[in-house]
Amino acid sequence: MDHIFQPFQSTYLAFGRNCIKINSFKEKDMSNYVLKKVLVIDCNEAILDVMRLIITDAGYNFVVPLSPFTPEKIFNLEPDLILIEDQLYNLQQGREISQSLKKSQLTSSIPIVIMTTSIKPENLILESEADTFLIKPFDIQKLEEILYCFSKKKN
Repeated sequence: MDHIFQPFQSTYLAFGRNCIKINSFKEKDMSNYVLKKVLVIDCNEAILDVMRLIITDAGYNFVVPLSPFTPEKIFNLEPDLILIEDQLYNLQQGREISQSLKKSQLTSSIPIVIMTTSIKPENLILESEADTFLIKPFDIQKLEEILYCFSKKKN
């Protein structure tokens, strides 16, 4: 049985222009939810190592694509969720990748989380067309909440 541990207090996640309250609880049974593959685009190897540990420990498959990050290439990897760092070294910006993926019929339905150090992430969501954001540095519980929120309930 897969479990995700959550913080003790209520938190809020912004989804585009909506905000969803996540009630406080210690442990959430994930056996009725499906989120198989999480694709992460980030240039920082240390961040990727930490995210790999968190994501795989939570029971998900972790995938890092090679550039270029085209909709066709991302679609072929079949991710259920995409996490994109906004500030990528010597590559296109994460917001540009997110826009490209959201405008393509192949990948428009895949949820995207933009990771940022921005003090105004709401503007970044509108610009990038991402579904939500993750402020860096992030805590483990916040990433786990995002994984939980984007998990699909089994029929």
